[in-house]
Amino acid sequence: MAIEYTLEIAGPAQCDTLATRLCSIPGYRCTTEGVISSGLHVYISQPGPLEVEMTKEEFGFTPTASVTFRRDKEADPVMVRMSLLRGCMALLEENTEGAVLLFNGETVILLRRNGKLVLNPVDGFWTDEVIVLISAPYEFEHIESI
Repeated sequence: MAIEYTLEIAGPAQCDTLATRLCSIPGYRCTTEGVISSGLHVYISQPGPLEVEMTKEEFGFTPTASVTFRRDKEADPVMVRMSLLRGCMALLEENTEGAVLLFNGETVILLRRNGKLVLNPVDGFWTDEVIVLISAPYEFEHIESI
């Protein structure tokens, strides 16, 4: 089973714009197979009907893009989380209407809604090396898995 993080985003940016934005940050690059980073393969698409329905029901916004970060099982987990969060923060702009980062489709890692960024205190995820990458004001709050 693949280890995946999925960022569901509601906002005006189109999939190709998101890929271009990712490839402009250090550590990410575009290849013929898509976007890659240290320990991650990134796939950007429009969300399917089930993703749209689930996100709307659970989090109150309708995603317009789905960004899947597939982790290389052999990669260093801290390095992967750092790369993942660099990418996520680059994709969350001021005009992002909502976003949720899910681990394997069920554990909420972060949630942005109504301009507020909430980090779920998932055991072992938010290490000192990782938390410094969060560039926007945030607060920790427990968010139930879906």
